[in-house]
Amino acid sequence: SLNKNDKLFFFHCNIYSSFSLKLKKFLEQKYGGLDVLINNAGIAEVTMRTNFWGTLWVCHALLPILRHNARVVNVSSFVSKKSLDQCSPELQAKFRNKDLIQARVLTETRPGDGILLNACCPGWVRTDMAGPNATKSPEEGAETPVCLAMLPEGAKEPHGQLVWDKTVQEW
Repeated sequence: SLNKNDKLFFFHCNIYSSFSLKLKKFLEQKYGGLDVLINNAGIAEVTMRTNFWGTLWVCHALLPILRHNARVVNVSSFVSKKSLDQCSPELQAKFRNKDLIQARVLTETRPGDGILLNACCPGWVRTDMAGPNATKSPEEGAETPVCLAMLPEGAKEPHGQLVWDKTVQEW
């Protein structure tokens, strides 16, 4: 849990812009690195650019400055799992590999740093995009990403997993 002395900063940016490189430089100079990185999904018309490329660009820029015991949470959606079910068996096998690429790279390049990286689905949350009929409040939708972001120091798992309602799911 958070202590009253913990500093929380939320940066709202279009992650498909060059802002991530400026953000990296700012965070390194001002704070010396990151403890938690939560990447959220985007809006429909720029879905691929935001959800895939934007998240990839931000991670390429910011993963190198993660501190020991940092947490990375990529917010995804159950829709990605359903979409994967429609792909070829070969592509499904590649993406369902339990060693997610970013998690594997962190494990290989920063062994012993205690960094955990996961993806999660917040569920159907009442937002401007999902509308007022969604089943979860924003607070309820935030429970799983916050739970992953606050995994205690020394935790080994989950890592490289998809988590939904605070439960690890099969890809």
